[in-house]
Amino acid sequence: MKQTYFSSGEFARLCGTTKETLRHYNNIGLLKPAKVTENGYQYYSAFQFYDFYFISTFRGTGMNLKELEEKLAETDERAFCDTLRHQLKKIQAEKKELIKKEKLLKRTIDKFDYLYEGDRVGSIELYEMEEEYYIATPVNGDADDDRVWMETLKNHLDYCRRGNLNEEYQLTYCWNMEDMQARNTGKGWSIMSQLAEPADDHRFKIKPAGTYACILFREYDFSSGQMEKVKEEIRKRGLKICGDAYEADVSLFSPGMKAGYVTEISIMVEKVKSND
Repeated sequence: MKQTYFSSGEFARLCGTTKETLRHYNNIGLLKPAKVTENGYQYYSAFQFYDFYFISTFRGTGMNLKELEEKLAETDERAFCDTLRHQLKKIQAEKKELIKKEKLLKRTIDKFDYLYEGDRVGSIELYEMEEEYYIATPVNGDADDDRVWMETLKNHLDYCRRGNLNEEYQLTYCWNMEDMQARNTGKGWSIMSQLAEPADDHRFKIKPAGTYACILFREYDFSSGQMEKVKEEIRKRGLKICGDAYEADVSLFSPGMKAGYVTEISIMVEKVKSND
């Protein structure tokens, strides 16, 4: 069968690439011209179209040019299949990370939409909430001490990053019911990051399902005074606190931007029985 040769320009056009790309592949030994004339003109064969197709296809999966050069040079199909399995695992890990980033952005946008659906700031609303999952780091020491708080915050964020656990940038702060009721503002705190599903981790914590009194505040330290107002409003509604308090970042701003910063406080409650 007669072999047909194509100039580098024509071959590039047929492959949907550029002469510069072919020149680069030639320079690194990945795809050399099938024939070079005495005056330096380069020609590619029809069969080399399949080599280029192989290169472009698997490069699109993230394989680097060095790997492709090695695979084109070898004849062991099993070894190539092992390379593909390795690349598949790599892509699956990248996909998992992208899904996590997608969730982070979506959850942040959902919180933003929730915040601006109506003027909820300052008014208590009751919600039936499903259980939620968190990684929780207890604050060991006086939570009112900024140094203690910052060390705990660093510990928490480092732990979440190492375990690839955090799925949103906003944080939640839990104040246990006993210290909250006793007004021990520097005790009983945990810093938490929400998870999409349960985790086999010693820092894993469940926020129970139930009825929650929720209120939005344009500040970030409800234990300093707002808590008593919330507790009073809960009493006025014929309810009593039956669980921990949670303070969650809701706004897209940081606490440093106090003018627009918003947090949501949610406290598990139940109706007061007649004999209470």
